[in-house]
Amino acid sequence: DANNGTQQAHGASSAATLKVRANGNAVLLESELGHIVKLDVSHVQHDLFLASGQVVVVSGTNPTGRLFHVQRLVDRAPQLSAENTLSSQNNVGLDTVGVQCVPENENDAVDDVHRAHAAQILCSRVLVAAGPYYNRADDKLNFAALSKVLRLAVAKSASLLVLLGPFMDAADDKYFSPSSELCAENTYDELFELRVLRRIRKFLALHSDLRVVLVPHLADVHHPHVVPQPAFFELPTPTEAQISLQANLSSVSNPSIVELLAPRAAQPGSVREIVASLGVSTIPALEAISASCLNFRQDRVGEMCMLISRQRSFLPIYPPPQNLPLDASLALSSGFFSLEFNSPPPSIVLVLSRLAPFAKQPEGRGGTVFVNPGQLVKPGVTSYALIDLQRTAATSQRPPNASASALAPAPAPAPAPTAVNVGIFRFQF
Repeated sequence: DANNGTQQAHGASSAATLKVRANGNAVLLESELGHIVKLDVSHVQHDLFLASGQVVVVSGTNPTGRLFHVQRLVDRAPQLSAENTLSSQNNVGLDTVGVQCVPENENDAVDDVHRAHAAQILCSRVLVAAGPYYNRADDKLNFAALSKVLRLAVAKSASLLVLLGPFMDAADDKYFSPSSELCAENTYDELFELRVLRRIRKFLALHSDLRVVLVPHLADVHHPHVVPQPAFFELPTPTEAQISLQANLSSVSNPSIVELLAPRAAQPGSVREIVASLGVSTIPALEAISASCLNFRQDRVGEMCMLISRQRSFLPIYPPPQNLPLDASLALSSGFFSLEFNSPPPSIVLVLSRLAPFAKQPEGRGGTVFVNPGQLVKPGVTSYALIDLQRTAATSQRPPNASASALAPAPAPAPAPTAVNVGIFRFQF
């Protein structure tokens, strides 16, 4: 009990209910019963990252009952075994072995990260872009960037194109104010159908191998301004968050998790295997975390990304920012619109942010890969992300430090893992 004046307290028994409030120099620990005690984190300050609402386990002393002197702080759940990880996620040997940038030439690369070393076979390629998809400097609304990114997906041999909103930014009064010429002739829904959906459908009629998934944004003027956001009403929603094999164009809620399937089944009539899970979100989670965190670690962005995976939530902040239209009845539900995700976290998480584009795997091999693709059209650097999902060859080689013995059985081949290779490229528009 951190509030009754005992000499030592352990939070392990109620680890799921302890939450941190980080507010300036004051760090408060709150239990599920509402008991609050101030923390002295000076002993662990050299390696500390805390955010408001974060679930932690603390160990230390509380001699007066008013100030808890923290001697040890645990901010992550224990890792599942490989066997449990596979059974709980229904993934096939999932193991993200690296993040890499694969520029066409050195001038095209925006973000350079380390290269994965493995024998790999291409499973799927995903191109990710974020709106807006028009040039705000144009007098007339022109979705030329949308047409170009569609052509780019085909040129890059992508099997899936994920388009993150906003598609029609409510902040662009020139186009979308009630007094504008466009809105005098059409409703917002009609504009979305005429300018966006019709353009995509026309393109997909000529390129049936490409699948496009749209993800809404809070800035979309034609869509509900609420978190979580439903999928676009005009489009089919993939059953059980799997990309539909029949519909070339679909939409998912914001946020959501989709399962990426192998390009084709091994045998006719067999079920396509899941090669990776993709978390998608256009919620400004990193900005919310940054505004409420206390950080003494070197990689601030990496720590903010890890908070998402460790807290198992697309928005691991409590209370949420005042300007975020959160519907708690939906966000805390166990249904399709939940902000939470089951353990383990997705293989890849798309985190749209105003920060510079990046691809990070902050927890190292086997951890979640976080990707901020940047924006397709904006002043300054414009970019998109290209994600390769590659099946690595299963091996049964003895570890280099293992002693050779004729009596030792040969290790069984492990399931072929999936490698995630990410490239961030400049978008020339």
